Amino acid sequence: MTSSLELNPEIFRAYDIRGIVGKDIDESIATTMGKAIGTYLLKNFEGNNVVVGMDNRLHSEGLKKALVEGLLSVGCNVTDIGMSTSPMMYWAVYNGDYCGGIEVSASHNPKEYNGFKIVGTKAYPVAGAEIDKIKEIAFSKSFESGSGVFVAEDIEERYLKDIAGKIHLEKKLKVVVDTGNGVAGKFAPKLYRMLGCEVEEVFCNLDGTFPNHVPNPEHEANLLDAEKAVVRTMADIGIGIDGDGDRVGLIDNEGKFLSSDYTIIFLARDYLPRHPGDQVLVDVKSSQNVLDEIKRLGGKPLLYKTGHSLIKLKMRADNLILGGEFSGHLYVFENYYPFDDSMYSSSKIIEILSKSSEPMSEQFKSLRTLYATDLLELGCPDAIKFEVMDKVVKTFEKTHEVNAIDGARVAFPDGWAIVRASNTSPTLTFRAEGNSKANLKIVLNEMLNVLNGFEGINTTPISKVIDTL
Repeated sequence: MTSSLELNPEIFRAYDIRGIVGKDIDESIATTMGKAIGTYLLKNFEGNNVVVGMDNRLHSEGLKKALVEGLLSVGCNVTDIGMSTSPMMYWAVYNGDYCGGIEVSASHNPKEYNGFKIVGTKAYPVAGAEIDKIKEIAFSKSFESGSGVFVAEDIEERYLKDIAGKIHLEKKLKVVVDTGNGVAGKFAPKLYRMLGCEVEEVFCNLDGTFPNHVPNPEHEANLLDAEKAVVRTMADIGIGIDGDGDRVGLIDNEGKFLSSDYTIIFLARDYLPRHPGDQVLVDVKSSQNVLDEIKRLGGKPLLYKTGHSLIKLKMRADNLILGGEFSGHLYVFENYYPFDDSMYSSSKIIEILSKSSEPMSEQFKSLRTLYATDLLELGCPDAIKFEVMDKVVKTFEKTHEVNAIDGARVAFPDGWAIVRASNTSPTLTFRAEGNSKANLKIVLNEMLNVLNGFEGINTTPISKVIDTL
């Protein structure tokens, strides 16, 4: 298979391999990735059996076939689970005799993107320096040689039954689910009905062109139709799921979008009374309310880096059971497996809600009112964004208390702000919070004044928010 594309080093990212199809990735590149990833798995994990799955993007089938060709050529036996979410691939690897797994997907990215998520034995995250090892193998072409065996397997029934067997509702709930025409639409409505829910589907038909909205439930703009459906059907809860089925967005019974970091509070209120003193991991973009509520419940908040692979590695290393991110990745490992799975975590949320005497709209009324920005994306070229962030951290450390575990979370007397380099796009991500609109404006203005001192950062999104306050 020939290709006019040269291997682009920028497709090798912190958590996966990802790029634009036709520009960065084609079937020839996918075959090379199969050879490189297969060689990496054979060298670093025991055995030679590999799981391969894919999302429903229009190019995923062709890329998967090419990937499999590469895997077989280096001696990997391939179990193809077909159309699946990333957590289904994780589940198959964790529960079988496999040295690793690959999901052909670009998660929540727009339709022109695709790529490869990779795990090792027991769904061990392959990220960071391990992705660099795959990159080195790919560019050096130091591939193993062999002849693997291909089989296809349908895991859907076993996977859904596993989750359904762990969840027990005390009353029937009405659930709206919006999967943004992504692959989770094939499975999530069926699971919620297995749990005993009445289900209203929004954009659950599979369409790899994502004609209604990008499958990213982190942003309220993508769940407006689901919000209307919750109100129209008088549902108990609305659930949004992203393009590869590992992230969750929530809507309460009044049609109000809930920031995903608040979902950690909801889960912690169930978990911490049974496990007092446990650490609960939250990422650096999370609200101060989340940290304070975990403390109030007798837990210990652990502020940590953004990024599902990095978090899963940390939680495995420290034996943590509960965590979550502002992006909607929820790490609910109690009575489950050590990976993020939107269908299990959302089912757990439904179970907890079914046991509560209060509707979802009342669950957070006791928290103090804080004022936060949405997650803003400040354009910054990939080639300079990490260098720019190093300078940003050093500048703020001169005058403020800074948590620099992932970018710069800058403390102010009445608020905070976070700016960090995105690991998946040419941007810096930014969020700020204050205990009043006036104090939020103070935080934003001070951040803007400093960030404007660096070339390469587009701070217009911050200016636009200031203009609304």
